[in-house]
Amino acid sequence: MTTIRTNFGEGGQNLAPNASGAPSLADTLRDVADDFSGNVKVPAWTTGVVVTTHVATLPSAGFVFAVHATAGGTPGPKQLIQTGAPGAGQVRVDYTAGVPTLTFATAEAVTACAVQQLPYAAIKTIKA
Repeated sequence: MTTIRTNFGEGGQNLAPNASGAPSLADTLRDVADDFSGNVKVPAWTTGVVVTTHVATLPSAGFVFAVHATAGGTPGPKQLIQTGAPGAGQVRVDYTAGVPTLTFATAEAVTACAVQQLPYAAIKTIKA
């Protein structure tokens, strides 16, 4: 995988074929395309996540994209927040060592949810 320096392309270098310097723009764009080509699947929904006393810790590390309350007082999609106390229609997502913990508003009495999550194992960080 090529490394894109902070001064990439300054003075026009690396932007045209056979320009001086490395990597070329074409090489870098091919590497980026290769990295994204393995991540074309939509993250799966995990259903039946049990929420106890308005909190649920997911079983594995990964990035949470969406949360939908499926049982309890206020079912439906929830807005993801990262700080503060969750209000009506919200869920706070905290990460400990990459593992998400969901905290729902106490008044909503959520007891189960579905979560759309991209596992860390699916995120390519280096070119193989």
